Amino acid sequence: QIECYSKVDIPILLIGEYGVGKSSIAYEIYKRSNQKDRLFIKIDCEKITNENVEQIFTLNNREFSGVNGATLFLQDIHKFEFGVQKKVYQFLSAIKFSSQFRIISATTENLETIANKGEFSKKLLKLVSELQIFLPPLRERKHDFPGIASIIISEYNMKYGKQVAGFQHGAFEAVYQYSWPGNIEQLRRVLCE
Repeated sequence: QIECYSKVDIPILLIGEYGVGKSSIAYEIYKRSNQKDRLFIKIDCEKITNENVEQIFTLNNREFSGVNGATLFLQDIHKFEFGVQKKVYQFLSAIKFSSQFRIISATTENLETIANKGEFSKKLLKLVSELQIFLPPLRERKHDFPGIASIIISEYNMKYGKQVAGFQHGAFEAVYQYSWPGNIEQLRRVLCE
């Protein structure tokens, strides 16, 4: 899905629990896309309020002024205050049809359920979720542990100049028994320690 979706400029919604790697997936889509030479702008939706929404979501703010395109990553889109959603929708609608901008959003919630309760804009949901990727929690993909752990170990080896080769025999048995509520981010912290 990452490879396919990176080739189109249609808005993508990433869905999954905290720690499953939504930010990493968003960045990977960006790196593989035709937008990779443009800006990647990550916006923490929880920090957007009625007071600052106009400053951030206007084409003449410093992030967008004179910008020749960008990928906008809206982290935790479900945390937008309801009053903010209309302004964000207007801004995203204006840039959606521009090949200069790409929209990737992420959520831990079922936005359709929230929208049906009247707590999330149905228009905004429709706009940001044309394509969707569901990222299952780590406890549901334990067969991926060896590959994920190898990638993390390789990253830390490069970062810290180490040469850790892998796990001792039997270590994966303990790993498989744990439920990993913090998902990949928790695994990353454990491996770093």
